[in-house]
Amino acid sequence: ETCGSRAVDCQVSDWTSWDDCSRTCGSGQTRREREIHRFPEHGGALCPSELIQSKGCNDKPCEVRDCLVSSWATWSQCSATCGRGMQSRYRDIVRNRGEGGAGCFFELGETRECANSPACKIADCKITEWLDWSECSAKCGGGTRERVRKVDT
Repeated sequence: ETCGSRAVDCQVSDWTSWDDCSRTCGSGQTRREREIHRFPEHGGALCPSELIQSKGCNDKPCEVRDCLVSSWATWSQCSATCGRGMQSRYRDIVRNRGEGGAGCFFELGETRECANSPACKIADCKITEWLDWSECSAKCGGGTRERVRKVDT
């Protein structure tokens, strides 16, 4: 202890305003605080131990909102004009689940074989007759000639 010195008490600020609640429903937390402006000297009053306070807020239950999906879109056109083709359709997530609600465990797309698709006509390949032989590629010393035919259908 110093002779002749006056005791200086701890000085703290006023409490701040309460913070916004951490949740809008379903029991959140809020807090406020104060700070030390001057520490005690020469045997002055000690600072308070509580510098932060917290409390519960918005304890009303949250509205339970389940995931919501749209209706199915119409089936797409068949992927083939004959034979075995496929069609698909989809739906969208309209609303994600809210707190406590059921999640989106729905199929968002599906495929199926086209109904009533006509069978594809199978035709044998048709080839043209051979064309005439070409002229020889060389006048002497050995050359080549060729003839061709084409696939018609």
